[in-house]
This record gives sequence, structure tokens and C-alpha cells, in this order.
Amino acid sequence: MADLARYTDYKTVLCVNILIFSQGKVLLVKRPLTKKVNPGMYCGVGGKVEPGESYLAAAKRELKEEI
Repeated sequence: MADLARYTDYKTVLCVNILIFSQGKVLLVKRPLTKKVNPGMYCGVGGKVEPGESYLAAAKRELKEEI
């Protein structure tokens, strides 16, 4: 059974998560081992939405920052 305690006591943060599919494959990034939540796990490309930023603008910005 998963230890869900690490997922408590967080504030709500708006974020975007992009999955890129090509030729039957999906691009994932590996989270740094220094992250508090899910270190070393794979996830889609994404991040926080800045105040006043649209979801689409955040997705484009995160794509440029991450890949």
C-alpha cells in the first residue's frame, strides 16, 4: 500500500501537464531525486501556471523550459 502521508499538507497549485505522443511512443521526463514529491518518478512535461497566465501560455512556456 502506498504511503499517502507525503501528499498531505500542500496548498493548491494550478499546473499544466503535457504528454507528447509520436510514432507510438510518449515523451516523459524523470523527476530529480531531490524533489519532495515523487522523486525519481517519470511524468509528463509541465509545471506551475503563473498568476494571470493562460493554461495554453503556461504549457508553451513549460515546453520551452523543460525540453
